Parts: sequence; C-alpha cells; structure tokens
Amino acid sequence: MDRDSMLLAAARKMNRDAITEISEFYTPVLYKYALRLNNNAEMADQLVGDVFERFVQQLSAGQNPGVNLRAWLFEIAHNFLVADVRYTRYFLSTDWSDLKRKKQESANLNADDQRMVDAIRLALLHDLTSDQRHVVLLRLLEGFSLKETAAI
Repeated sequence: MDRDSMLLAAARKMNRDAITEISEFYTPVLYKYALRLNNNAEMADQLVGDVFERFVQQLSAGQNPGVNLRAWLFEIAHNFLVADVRYTRYFLSTDWSDLKRKKQESANLNADDQRMVDAIRLALLHDLTSDQRHVVLLRLLEGFSLKETAAI
C-alpha cells in the first residue's frame, strides 16, 4: 500500500494526523495549480482552503472517491474552479504584477523562443476551451497520467 493510500485510509477514520499530513503535502501543489488557472493569489489561497474543507466534509460523510487521493483533491479543486469561480474570466485577466512577471520571463528568452511562448499563450487563451486548458495543465504541468486526468 502506497503512502497516499495509507493516509487516505487513516483520514477516512478521521485521523487528525493523517488529514494534517495530507493538507501539508498537497496545499502547495493545489495552490500552484489554482494560481496557474486563475492568476489570482488570494483566490488560489481561498480555493485551497475550500478544497480541504470539502475533503473533510466528504470524509466525514463516508464518501469514497473511487480514485487516488491526489486525483480526488484535484477533482474537488476543479469542481470549485468550474462551478464557483468561472475560471475562464480569471485565466484571461491580466493585472500589473502578471505583466511584470511576463516581461521578466521574456527578458530571459531569445527572439525565437519568445515567439513560441507568445504563440502558446495565445493558443491557451483563445484557441482552447476551458476543458482543453484544464487537460493541458493537468497533463503537462501537474504530471497526471491519462487515467488520472480522465478521472478528474
């Protein structure tokens, strides 16, 4: 039995240490994921809190995810992003800090690489549906397998 399976089994029994360990391990990963999707640090922080609140609620209600722990947490995060945030408008929004970060990233690239990065950004922003963007982020940036991505 792997670490996540053991933690999930203990968490189902409402073991506080297991829930804390799950939270401590997955908080940074879920935060990074949410931040990539909505470009808003405050909203990403709130989303992570909401994910773990829902996670504990589901555990206490005896709900079984039917998938691994990691996929379950990302599925909860995705559901919040789709239902509550309408993340497409946040994904497309740009604030000054985001522009500054993009400018700093751009300074480190040569002209050909910069054109490629710009083309990818435009495709992500304008050519893909929100579901397609989600799949790209889960597969390429978060490293989920095809099976895990499909479950989420």
